[in-house]
Amino acid sequence: MDSNRKKRRRRIWPVVLLLIAAVAAVRLFSDYFAETFTIHSVTVEGNSVVDGEEILKLSGIRPGTNLFSVPASRVESRVDGHWLIRDAMVIRQIPDQVIIRVTERRPLLILSSGDRFAVVDQDGICIELVRKLSDRPLPYYSGRNLDTPLTLGQKIVEEEVLRVIRFTGEIPEHLRYLAREIEPGIRTWTIYSVNGIKVKLGLGENTEDKLYLLESIFNETAILENSGDVSYLDLSDPERPVIKYEY
Repeated sequence: MDSNRKKRRRRIWPVVLLLIAAVAAVRLFSDYFAETFTIHSVTVEGNSVVDGEEILKLSGIRPGTNLFSVPASRVESRVDGHWLIRDAMVIRQIPDQVIIRVTERRPLLILSSGDRFAVVDQDGICIELVRKLSDRPLPYYSGRNLDTPLTLGQKIVEEEVLRVIRFTGEIPEHLRYLAREIEPGIRTWTIYSVNGIKVKLGLGENTEDKLYLLESIFNETAILENSGDVSYLDLSDPERPVIKYEY
């Protein structure tokens, strides 16, 4: 009987020692993991309008947190909930850094909104309210006022306004200065240039080519020597541009 007990004890001890070693290894690894992957810095990239400290506050990430416990998708949702931020991405940089990379909303169009003017981006989000058109040199939607004045962060739902936003977004940024006002029509888009000339662009096809043509016409001083006598330009067919003069 005693011999059997001794044999069993001899078999158990290696197992016990192995378990103790395993627990010690897990503890050591946990301590190493916690220390090595503790966040030491959180940086913000891509912002120029929204203050970095404000973005950090929205993120809720603090140094000292474990790198892999950061809920990236929730942090991104919190950050791009700001009306001036279009997109946010959380990047974990092993071993101890987090980068929050943001894309801010950019002004595209200005339009009447109650007794003020609303600046909107390509998604139709109101990103700024101003008192005067001159506060923002952007293409101006000269149609009707919105049914309800916009507030910051509000998204436009009126279809006609969204149509104007889509049209404006198709104009290359370096050519938008040509369109001081934009007027949607049934048969043609009409813009008013910075010098007040009315320009018909047709239904929206090849808009970029038509604006390049308009820019070249403006650069030809001989063509528009007496721009005050010009009734309108019709560039609906860029192969056959028409300059209509007042008589």
